[in-house]
This record gives sequence, C-alpha cells and structure tokens, in this order.
Amino acid sequence: MQQKINILTLIFILFSLSVFSQQYSTKKKKAIAQFELARRSYDMGDLKDAESQLNKAIKIDKKFIEAYLLKAQLYFEIGNFKKEAEIYECALEIKPDFSPKVYYLLAVSYFNNEEYKKSVEKAQKGIEMPSPSHQLSILLKKVLEGAKFAANLYEHPVPFKPINMGKNINTQYDDYWPMLSVDGKKLYTTKNIPKNNNYPYSRRNSNEDFFINIKNNDNTWSRTKNMGAPLNTIHNEGAPTISADGKTFVFTACNRKDGFGKCDLYISYKKAGTWTTPINIGKDINTKYLERQPSISADGKTLYFTSDRPGTDGKEDIWISHLQNDGHWSKPINLGKDINTDGIEWAPFIHLDGKTLYFVSSGHLGMGGLDIFKATKINDTTWTKPMNLGYPINTVYNEQSLFVSRDGTIGLFASDRAEDDNGLDIYSFDLYPEARPTYVSYAQGKITDAKTGKPIEATINLIDLKNSNKIASPNSDPSTGEYILCLPSERNYMLNISQKGYLPYSEHFALEKTHEQKPLQINIKLQPIELNARVILKNIFFELDSYELKPESKIELGKLIQFLETNPTVAIEISGHTDNQGSKEHNKILSQNRAKTVYNYLIRHNIKASRLSYKGYGFEQAIATNDTKKGRALNRRTEFKIIKM
Repeated sequence: MQQKINILTLIFILFSLSVFSQQYSTKKKKAIAQFELARRSYDMGDLKDAESQLNKAIKIDKKFIEAYLLKAQLYFEIGNFKKEAEIYECALEIKPDFSPKVYYLLAVSYFNNEEYKKSVEKAQKGIEMPSPSHQLSILLKKVLEGAKFAANLYEHPVPFKPINMGKNINTQYDDYWPMLSVDGKKLYTTKNIPKNNNYPYSRRNSNEDFFINIKNNDNTWSRTKNMGAPLNTIHNEGAPTISADGKTFVFTACNRKDGFGKCDLYISYKKAGTWTTPINIGKDINTKYLERQPSISADGKTLYFTSDRPGTDGKEDIWISHLQNDGHWSKPINLGKDINTDGIEWAPFIHLDGKTLYFVSSGHLGMGGLDIFKATKINDTTWTKPMNLGYPINTVYNEQSLFVSRDGTIGLFASDRAEDDNGLDIYSFDLYPEARPTYVSYAQGKITDAKTGKPIEATINLIDLKNSNKIASPNSDPSTGEYILCLPSERNYMLNISQKGYLPYSEHFALEKTHEQKPLQINIKLQPIELNARVILKNIFFELDSYELKPESKIELGKLIQFLETNPTVAIEISGHTDNQGSKEHNKILSQNRAKTVYNYLIRHNIKASRLSYKGYGFEQAIATNDTKKGRALNRRTEFKIIKM
C-alpha cells in the first residue's frame, strides 16, 4: 500500500535532521566515526549500509542518542513506523529531556502507525517541555489536534464492508476511477493495460484506457469491454466523468500536442449512438498549469476539477466552471476556503443531487494522508464544513477517490488491499446513512411532435418551486428525442419545456415530503402551435377552495408570459376546472374566479386584454375519475387554449 503523504510527513523530512546538535552525546571517537559513515551513506541513499554503520556505532556506545535518531529516520524512510517508534523510545529512555523535537517526531511516528493515543501522549509531553521554539510549538499542537481527531475516528468506526466486484470487472492490472450510469446498468472504469501483449507488462509497456461493463438481467456484470476509439488512443486517458444522460464525457489527458499545459481536460459527445472525437475543452478551462480529475454535474453544465493554477491556496485546489449559453465555459473560480486548504484537494465528485461533493484532502483533519470528505453546497464558494467519512473508510494511507450511486446507498472505490498481484481493483460497499447524499430519482422518456411523432431536441428546465432556482437544464437527444432527468428528493419541482413552434409543456413533481421516489417513465408529446391546441398548466396553484394564487405559481405564469411575448399574434382562452366536491354552482364560480385571476395577472404583466379571454367550467370537463384522490387532483387544473393565431 502507498505510504501516506501529508503535512506531518513533509515536516518530518524537512525537520528531522535538525534534531542533531553540533556536539554528540558520545565521547567515543570510534562511535562518532561510524556515525559519520552512516550519515554519508544515508545522504547517498544507501540505507542498508547506513543501518549497518549505525548498528556498529550503537554497539560501541549504547547511549549514543544521535545514532538512534538517525536509525529511526531510516525506518521512516522505508515506511516501518512501528520500528521507527521503538527506536525513538530507546533514545528517550537514555535521555527523556534530550529535545522536544524528539517527542514531535515520535508523535508523528505513532500517528503514522495508527497508534493515536500514544501520539497524543507524546505530543502533549513535547508541549509541556520547557522553551520549545515557536515553530516547534505550532507543530506539536498541530499533531496533537490531528491525533486527538484521528483517535476519536479510530475508536468510533463506521460501518464498512468492501466487496471486490469480481473478475468480470477487475483484471490482473490496475482498475480504478469507477463510474455508474444513472440507472445502475453501466459501469465505466479506467484500466492500465499493456500497449503490446507480445511483451511483458511494464511501466513503458502500459496504457490507460476506458472500459465498460453492462449489467445483465440477472444482476451480474458482463465481461469488461474496451470502449475503443475515438475515446481510447495510443496515449493515456484517465479520470473520466460522464453526464447523467450518458452523452457528455470529460476526462484528463497529459502531454498532448494540442494541450495548453502538462495535463488538460478533454471532452466528447455521444451523437447518434457514437462518441465524437475528443477535443481539448479549451482555454476557458485549460491553462499552462495542471487541470485534471473532472466531475461534471448531472445536466452536463457545471464542471468541477483540480488545478494548481494561480489562486490555488495549497498544492492543488478544486475549481468550478459553468457552461454558458454561447457554448463557452465561464471563468473558473476557486471553491474557497471551506473546501480548499494549504494541502492537497483532489478527486472531486459532485453527486447527481447537484449539491453533495465528495473529495479527498490532506489538509482537513483526518486519519493521515489523503482522506475522503463530504460537503454540501450552499453556493459556488460557500459549503458546509467538510465531514470526514471516518475510519475504516479512511486510513493512515492515501484514499484515492469515491463514487456514490444515484440513490446514495453504494460507494465505489479502487484499492490494492487484496494480497494478490492484481494491483488496484474496484470495490463496492454500502455507504452508511450519515455519509449519503440526497436520494435521487429520475424521469426518462422521449420528447416528440404530437402530430408527426418525430423526435424533438428540446431544453428541459427543472426548477425548484420553493426558491425558483434552476436545478438542471439538459437537452433531449436530437436523433431520438430521448432524455433523462435527475430528481433529487425532498423538493417540489416544476418541469418546463419551451420550444419554438410548440406550445409550452409543464410537469409537476411533488417530492418535498418524499425521501424516495421510483424512477418515472414520461414520454412528452409537444403540441404544435395551432388553433384549438390546449395545454394544462400543471404548476399553477391556488389556496384551498380559493382563487388566491400561491407564490410558486409565478414561475409557470412567467413561462406563459414568455410564450405570449414570443408569439405576439396568438390569442388564448384561460379555463378553470375543478373536481366534483361541492355543488355545481359553487365549483362553476370558483373555476371562473381562478381563470379570471390568471387573466388579471397576465394583463398586469403587459399582455393585452384583446389577446385574452377566460372561462370557468367547474367539473363539466373532467379528464379523470372523481372517485379517487389522484383523479380529483388531475381534474383541478388551469388550462389555456389557442383561439386565434
């Protein structure tokens, strides 16, 4: 497993040799001579010879503290933190007050060995020693804080039972960067495979390619299949992300001729079932610095990625950009100090709910190395405090990335934890509830012309009725009319389609009190603009038994105003309809007043009265049974009909 890299380790490397004083603790010249030989071997990278020389020095003088300290550092270099700590303890047995720096180094060593209580104890001891330097005091307090935090995580493990996803997905080579499709039926991975099977696999004879697995009807996975050209080339491709509709594919490629820097982001689109040749996403995103590890939002219009460009707080930060109406990406902005630290932030993954971000970081408190965190979006630069996903999901080693399924219950990651020669494999595990994002359902179907049945490319706007925020705006496929739309639960939504030459279409999804919602199949037939064509305005709401508009109705009414402004020759009749609860006369008056309320609203917003009329039909024109609650809800509606063009 890969050795951890975090601030404690970096400080160790820069700081440890300063422990040695100008005068040694031994007076024995032969011991000093052996130590100096060991120092030279260490500087040349010959750790084995350095250890041999140090053993000789210690044999000559068993109280030669500096020899113990350098020997401890040798064990750090090879990642044997347990032995490193033992050697530091030997030095402190000889002289407990030798230096508070030794307590710092020992605290780091115990931290690296996941002995967090001992790390706390040693850091506290170093703090209590007299006259440590200001810098050392800061470092000791930092390791103390980190060790206490890690100890708490270690003592309160979270549920975690990773399962290897099997030989149909994992190969004898490295398999990583897993991604599931919205419906969970496709699995995308990156694999580092031989370029030429006629030669042994090696660093030179290797190439990163994208692969795909399809879920069978019995819930098993098909054999992994190379996605082929044009996504895969003779060069390396990696760290991919795909939009919810499966039609926008963004990935990282390095050292390309058309690149702006060392690593750039590239993009491909699926058209008529085939991927386009990937192109550099352009200078809106890419610079002469590193840009990599992208994560695209469900609708393909917001992009998160890591970069070390100017404005980065640490080594690499997470940045965000939005796709503009003209096809360009907005100037990327840094996610801010809630997410980014003076360390490393990598592998952003924005969940399909559009607000839950998973990422890895070395700068936030954790188990050591790169840990996985979760944060919730407030706006582009303001996030909730990142939550460490806990032990044993996070360990003292580097956790590389995390993908979370649409429903939030399954996590996918790559690990080399198996004791075999297969390198990194893909694992899945049940993600415990506190670490989950908002549950996301989805609607899918086709958008077609109601008259001809031909597919229509249309923009679908999903709007949160509570705050009028646009949640997503994907396009249907121009060749098939197919669309897929993610629906995070616990909100009420308006779906609107406004397409030139067609009447507007609206849909309503009431998920505010719903934690889970089964996927929906909704085929949408857009009505061409013609006489007597009519549309139900599904997002106009009135108070109970009243003709007072609810505030959330204004979004739908705004869309209707836009339609009338775009089509200035069209005149419409607004009609009100009710269920059969109550008398016929009461419902007639109620429906008339509701239609009039909409009529008056449009006039107040500069639609000429000559283009409008209104009428209440009560329950005369029912479109569903009044014998059920659902049917009655369908009958309570506001419509408009074209009466003049």
